[in-house]
Amino acid sequence: MPKRIAPHQKPRQLLAAFTSRSFILLVSIMVFAESGMATARHYAVKIAQQPPTEAQDATRTAAERIFQEADKLVRQGTAESRKQAIEKFKTALQLWQKVGDFKQQAITLNAMGFVYSTLGNKQQALVLYNQSLPLFRQVGYKEGEATTFNNIGGVYDALGDQGERI
Repeated sequence: MPKRIAPHQKPRQLLAAFTSRSFILLVSIMVFAESGMATARHYAVKIAQQPPTEAQDATRTAAERIFQEADKLVRQGTAESRKQAIEKFKTALQLWQKVGDFKQQAITLNAMGFVYSTLGNKQQALVLYNQSLPLFRQVGYKEGEATTFNNIGGVYDALGDQGERI
């Protein structure tokens, strides 16, 4: 067990103990590297995202709340409530764009497309679905892509254009 240096001992002794341990560590690393067990590799460091600021957190929280309000309106099932939901989704989308959350942007666009489709505006639904697809691809969210393709297929089916290729 290594000998502990008491706080009252001279700084020279502390430095000597630290230096000897550092030297042992350095020699161990060199021996390990020369043994062939350690191989040099190149690593790429990627910084995905900076931590959110308080303002971004507040914006994100507002976007989540507004999205949930829109979802509740959609579930009411009336044409009027769905039109109100579209406006809330638009507001949420702007907030997601402000914080740069591509996945939530895509989810919101997809939700808006679904509401437009249920209201009979199939062309606007297709526009929104096609806006969400590249965002889902960008973030690698396969489930979102699959849902969007399914929704696009549903619109083409409703339009009677089953031969349309996606």
